[in-house]
Amino acid sequence: MKRVAVTLLLVVLAAACGEDNRVGSGVDLNIADQAQEVRLGETTTTVAPETSPSERAALGETTTTQAPTTTAQPVTLAIAINSDGGTSTQFEPSAARVYVGSLVEWVNTDDVPRSVVADDGSFDSGPIAPGGTWRFNATVVGQFPYSDGTRPYAVGTLEVIPR
Repeated sequence: MKRVAVTLLLVVLAAACGEDNRVGSGVDLNIADQAQEVRLGETTTTVAPETSPSERAALGETTTTQAPTTTAQPVTLAIAINSDGGTSTQFEPSAARVYVGSLVEWVNTDDVPRSVVADDGSFDSGPIAPGGTWRFNATVVGQFPYSDGTRPYAVGTLEVIPR
């Protein structure tokens, strides 16, 4: 019985040392190109590849019946993008202050697409459809004047302060 266990252990160890199990194989370490694609305030998400139930069981994982927890960050401040004809400014509020790490959301209340573009280029929403929203994670302290890309005269300021 001991011989069978030792032989089985040696077979498993030999299989683990095969050519397909090299450390770092298939890893792209050239992150310079990837880093230039990310703009200030944007976030990215990495998702693990799907594993089969047998693979999870082999790794010692167990299943659970609990509902997954959400880690979505709540919106700290909502700024309305208004039409020209109303009694309020085009951005309401037009001057805003949030703590670093806050999530700011612009809501297009107009009936045409609008946008939010920082004067220094640090953020650009692209077109926001009527009734649509765009979110910006304020990760850098500073003052960020911005305008509506469709109406350069529609201006606002976002100030991000340290905690």
